[in-house]
Amino acid sequence: MSAIRVHLLNSRSGVIITATDAVTLSIGNNPGNGTLSGTTTVNAVNGSARFEGLSISAPGSDYTLVGTSGMVSKESRPFIVDSAP
Repeated sequence: MSAIRVHLLNSRSGVIITATDAVTLSIGNNPGNGTLSGTTTVNAVNGSARFEGLSISAPGSDYTLVGTSGMVSKESRPFIVDSAP
């Protein structure tokens, strides 16, 4: 999986550049019954949390990820996980 970036936004959809909150990623829609592996909680830097080296253990279509910081969560657009070559 490529690096994933989660931005902490204000009410006008602008990045809160002073935010250093912890952000956690989890699987939302899980069509392949996969497991998310890697570092799933990181602190934001300048309002952005970058996740590298994550993987999902099973192929499937329409997976989503959910980013959570404090009491706010947001789900990603659906994506496909292909099986390993």
